[in-house]
Amino acid sequence: MRTYAVKEIAEGVIITIQVLPRASKTQIIGEMDGTVKVRMASPPVDGVANAEHSKAVCEIIRRPPLVGCDLVGSAL
Repeated sequence: MRTYAVKEIAEGVIITIQVLPRASKTQIIGEMDGTVKVRMASPPVDGVANAEHSKAVCEIIRRPPLVGCDLVGSAL
């Protein structure tokens, strides 16, 4: 059975993302094994990677950070 990285729910969508910090640049690698893999240039220190991750995801889904782009998950 295939798992999908994007799941539609009544309140919106859930996107399962695996973040790989300390990359040479921030980029989406693609979908693998039911998760979207994203490389982040920021190190996982003092919330810097979390801020970059939030900005990148909101850009990907074409939503401003303060309008309908709530990110919930494990801290980097």
